[in-house]
Amino acid sequence: MINEGSANQTVSSARIPVFDNIKFFLIVLVIYAHLSNIHCEVPSSLYKIIYSFHMPLFVFVSGYFTKKNDEMSKFWKINYNFLLLFFIFSIIAACVNVGIYHKPPFKSVFVPHFALWYLLCMVYWRITVRFISNEFIQSRWFVLITFAISILPSLVYLNYFSIARFFCFFPYFLLGYLCNKYSFLLRLDNLSTTKKITVVACGILSCLVAVKIPSGIYWGHEPLTYPVVKIIAFKFIAWSVALINFATIYIIMPKTKGIKEGRYTLFYYLFHTVLLFPVFDIVAKHIPNNIYTTVAILICIVAILYLLRRVKILTKLINIGK
Repeated sequence: MINEGSANQTVSSARIPVFDNIKFFLIVLVIYAHLSNIHCEVPSSLYKIIYSFHMPLFVFVSGYFTKKNDEMSKFWKINYNFLLLFFIFSIIAACVNVGIYHKPPFKSVFVPHFALWYLLCMVYWRITVRFISNEFIQSRWFVLITFAISILPSLVYLNYFSIARFFCFFPYFLLGYLCNKYSFLLRLDNLSTTKKITVVACGILSCLVAVKIPSGIYWGHEPLTYPVVKIIAFKFIAWSVALINFATIYIIMPKTKGIKEGRYTLFYYLFHTVLLFPVFDIVAKHIPNNIYTTVAILICIVAILYLLRRVKILTKLINIGK
């Protein structure tokens, strides 16, 4: 959700519209999927389809815009910003937990959830790719190793301080980070129309596969009770579904004009849980629970976030370390 045409533009150039469009599309899906936590109806099949690609693709985009050659001072300043936001929003979440949900205040610090885990993992991922040699990171062996260790959270409990999510989603961050070197997106741009249609068709069909995979495979934060061989098979299918859907979304997304709000997805990501969910949690308990009210609440949340983003004190909070 780092704040950032086609992929043949370089990362250092002006904003790339297709990524703003992808990010806004994904943040709407994130909010919609999270509505299942506040007594709203989200069909389980649709829930699994969304989880099969929305956070993996967000992490991929974050890796895509991570630069190895930043000055060391800038590198640490960005990490500091992420950590500062983590502690600020952990305090806000603690207040919400005590005041509304009557839960232990600082559980969200030790076991971060919703938006908080992403902030910690961004620091972990950035440090990892910064201090491992380029030659090793760019080798196929390192890519294979990251995919292999991403299975660990499904086998043992590693969720303290988002370690499980670090392992689970690191392959996607790494693929985004390496994307320019191997010209993945440029190759998609250069596909013939027939091949693009084939990729999109495969993406649609992959959704039928996504609904058959246990939700825990997508979450990546707790061990599963399946045999190890079955877990590995599920993970392999999940990776394949995610990558096919990456390509599908990139192909179908408009590339010439970007949605402005796509630049501010970190704002939407952080505020939609700690400020709006407690309010809509109360509302959702007193209105009919069906797909129509869920969509209505989704529209209200996005609209309120759109307005809140224009409140300077809140935007300054997101940019507090900059």
